[in-house]
Amino acid sequence: MQPEQEGSYFVYTIGRQRYGLPVSCVVRVVPAVEVTAIPDAPGRILGVVDFEGTVIPVLNARLILNIPDKETELSDFLVIVTTTTTLMAFFTDDIEGVIAGHGMDPPPAVTLLHASGMIEGILKDEQGMILIQGLQDTEIDLPADREALQRIAQESLLE
Repeated sequence: MQPEQEGSYFVYTIGRQRYGLPVSCVVRVVPAVEVTAIPDAPGRILGVVDFEGTVIPVLNARLILNIPDKETELSDFLVIVTTTTTLMAFFTDDIEGVIAGHGMDPPPAVTLLHASGMIEGILKDEQGMILIQGLQDTEIDLPADREALQRIAQESLLE
């Protein structure tokens, strides 16, 4: 997915860092709910939730972004997003809202963040920097994740 240069971005915080996603990726934001853990799921996956009758995976955004883990709190939010192939969710500590994405800078010259696909750009406003996330590398699209989820689903059908 290419960043929306002049689009609107949904801004949220995890830890002390502000992040953003194109509004077009955000399906819904709901208060934190209980996640059903899946035994032997990849570490990037906290478990699953029922979203309007569809079971969707909940990613461990803190692990993916290398942010210290914490217990989910009642004040947290579950952000449900869609990518080209997957409906999924992740927890965020707080929500700021939607901002216009004028003047997004490319990732810094240290291209490790950009090379990983995690950060597509950086927005600046009066409150500081907002790292615009790329969802392509947070998708459950890695072969190991897909194989593990398929194995878990097959095992649960046999029980």
